[in-house]
Amino acid sequence: SLERKMNGDDERRSRQPTNAPAINSIHRGLVSRVESYGAFVELKTTENNRHRRPPRGLVHASQLAPYRIEKIEDAVAVDDDVW
Repeated sequence: SLERKMNGDDERRSRQPTNAPAINSIHRGLVSRVESYGAFVELKTTENNRHRRPPRGLVHASQLAPYRIEKIEDAVAVDDDVW
């Protein structure tokens, strides 16, 4: 609402779960999908909640290896355990 915006309350921040992983932090996960620009990873969590999907994120191709890779599949594959 306009009142919330005027008070400096960022609506996007209020919708993010409090236990969401920090951006640019390192987490363990499982590669769920590979695209030409990177890999989608489902993060492994310590919570045992069957009703919620695990948090997912994109790992950009430039972050998959310390060198330039021609194809994403050269670095990761679906079901790979990654950090």
